Amino acid sequence: MIKTLVIPVAVGLLCFVFAAVAMNLIMPHIPLEDSIKGLIKIGVWIAAFTVPSEYLRKKAKQKQANEEDTGQIEKSKLLSKDRLGQTVAVGRNIKVLGIDERILASLPADEVGDLESFIGGAHEVININSDGSMIVSKEWSEDHGCYMGHEVAIFPEDAELIVNN
Repeated sequence: MIKTLVIPVAVGLLCFVFAAVAMNLIMPHIPLEDSIKGLIKIGVWIAAFTVPSEYLRKKAKQKQANEEDTGQIEKSKLLSKDRLGQTVAVGRNIKVLGIDERILASLPADEVGDLESFIGGAHEVININSDGSMIVSKEWSEDHGCYMGHEVAIFPEDAELIVNN
């Protein structure tokens, strides 16, 4: 809150005061009608407050979002376990023993077949979700020259670490 609200407002107020003093020193020497001078002063005061405070607020929010993203990256470096309790990390190969029914239930038959083709194969873990499921992928070429691919989450009870990699 200090970085996203208090500091930007304080800087905005400081710029506002600086602009007010500068305008009161400069404006009497400019040959314009008083109403136009008044509008110019108001515009400068608003800009002097909002521009720096909004810039600092956005910058603090962006930094906060980046820190949250870093936290998500750290979560992706979690370890998981296979069905035997062996530790699995990103980059290791697992044998897929099954696909969770919750994943298959809402898919059309052709995609179910594609995902079931993972079963029995060795696949590299490319990410680990915070729930411990391991993301693996597979690509293949169709008969008509088209390339296909899928990623799927494999839960620990459906995976076995391949220890010779």
